[in-house]
Amino acid sequence: MGVYADTVDFVNITDHDGDTTRDVELVVGVPEAVHVVNMDTNPGWSMTGEWQFGGPQGLGGDAHGFPDPSSGATGVTVCGVNLAGDYSTVPGGPYYLTTRAFDCSNLAQVSLKFQRWLNTDYPPYASATVEVSNDGTSWASVWLLIRRRRCPDPLRPMGL
Repeated sequence: MGVYADTVDFVNITDHDGDTTRDVELVVGVPEAVHVVNMDTNPGWSMTGEWQFGGPQGLGGDAHGFPDPSSGATGVTVCGVNLAGDYSTVPGGPYYLTTRAFDCSNLAQVSLKFQRWLNTDYPPYASATVEVSNDGTSWASVWLLIRRRRCPDPLRPMGL
């Protein structure tokens, strides 16, 4: 466990063309969950549009796609769009689910892991993104839906 640093020499033993030296760092350890949100209770996140917290009803998917799940990945509740069926096809939005701020200022090599159920149309008809911010004002996309994502089992673990 720990951080190890050294220098590596790359040598072309034929004619030394392109020989170079690089500093390298190796981090050895097991990732540790620092901020964990239990979805058994409402996390109190900001929701706009059809976003809601509760128990999904396993409905929708009549015209396109597949029905919603009837429970969450780890319990009976989720944050989702219209937990009783399909999302509205009336143009609007964008609509956001925004978490509280997570202080990662003293952390290194931060990652985001979550379970997602994605049964949506595709751009330009619908969009889905995961965005991060270090000030709550400027946002950067770290994941973007670029093609159709409808499949019989759309529950997937996500790691960003």
